[in-house]
Amino acid sequence: GLRAQNVVVWQLIKNAYYIRDEQLEGGPAWVRSERYDIVARPGKSDLAFWKTASPAQAGRILEQSRLRMQALLRDRFALTLRAEERAKRFYALKQSEKGLKVRPARNEGGPVAHMRNGQLSVTTDAKGIAALLTDVIGKTVVEETGLADYYTIDLEWDPDAVGDAAILAAVRDQIG
Repeated sequence: GLRAQNVVVWQLIKNAYYIRDEQLEGGPAWVRSERYDIVARPGKSDLAFWKTASPAQAGRILEQSRLRMQALLRDRFALTLRAEERAKRFYALKQSEKGLKVRPARNEGGPVAHMRNGQLSVTTDAKGIAALLTDVIGKTVVEETGLADYYTIDLEWDPDAVGDAAILAAVRDQIG
């Protein structure tokens, strides 16, 4: 389900389409300024499922939730999105020739993420890792590993380091 209070539609669009601010342009001004309260209740089977879901199963449910949010945006706000390709600098998340240094996720009840100064602990897939790194670095990270499994990752880096070098080195050395 979803309960959003005092939220702008811009944020809902980003969540529904799994995109970042820099990937979203245009639209009427109100999508960035008008605020809404939204309640979308899950079915009883969804609630029961989350208690026993594996990370991979939970990821599929999250994807279904995004599709439901896209439908909500179409139905309630009459919004449509158009995809367009543009050249842009980015980081590519690729698997090291030496292989992965992370363990596959066990049945831990769904995706979990904890982030604090210089530390990230997360259970997610490669797409989720790229998205989190985009948030941490502030530059787009594109997933190019081709990995579909979910992994449990514990990453540490020097939060006082200048630039992206410290976190990129941590990804290379600790994740592979």
